[in-house]
Amino acid sequence: MASKTSPKMEIVQSGNDFQVITKTVIVTQEIKFTINVEFMNTNPILGKEMKNVATWDSDKLVITSFSVSDPDDPPFKVTRELVNGEILQTMTCFDKSKKEDVSCKRWFKKL
Repeated sequence: MASKTSPKMEIVQSGNDFQVITKTVIVTQEIKFTINVEFMNTNPILGKEMKNVATWDSDKLVITSFSVSDPDDPPFKVTRELVNGEILQTMTCFDKSKKEDVSCKRWFKKL
């Protein structure tokens, strides 16, 4: 079902401060953060409290998340970048069973 949703994302930037709102028919998630400043949020899918830090990797916005309740869990990364006027969001995590990174990509069109 989640693969059939068409999420909408709004990103508001003021200097190094960001607000990202992602809306689907299932859930709305809003996060506010400052580049290079640790922040907390709850992962809406897993329900876990996450410790996060947002950084720039060249022109890509990268948010790296770590589980607070399960510190042995590998980090989870969300990278957002502009490509031809659209946002490419890449989510990457480590698959313990395969012992390798797995990722998925989603495109957001400008409205």
